[in-house]
Amino acid sequence: MLPWLSLTRIRNTRRNAVNETAVARAGSAREMNGRGQTLKTHHRVPSDQPVRVAWVDQPGHLKCITGRCIDVSGKRIHLELGEQIPRLTRVTLRSGEISTPVAAYVKYATRHEAKFILVLELFGI
Repeated sequence: MLPWLSLTRIRNTRRNAVNETAVARAGSAREMNGRGQTLKTHHRVPSDQPVRVAWVDQPGHLKCITGRCIDVSGKRIHLELGEQIPRLTRVTLRSGEISTPVAAYVKYATRHEAKFILVLELFGI
């Protein structure tokens, strides 16, 4: 019985060391839950900039709309738009601060009052 307790203690010690190492490697940009899984990989930066969004709709027509950027992280952008864009649609973003267009796709959209909140995942990041 004693060797089994020792093995369990060693396993738990190793597991705790791995979790502590993962938290140390994660740095300030990541938050970890109790199981060592990453909860958030990028901090969101609030923004209130106008953003022009362009996409091709189902019949193949080019559509453009100007929306408001809510916040930006390393991989995602939250926008407020007056029109819903279907999930997984590829979009192009352009802002006064961004000189070149940025490609993204619609991760999901939620209706909020008379507008829609879209979460866009950036390509190639």
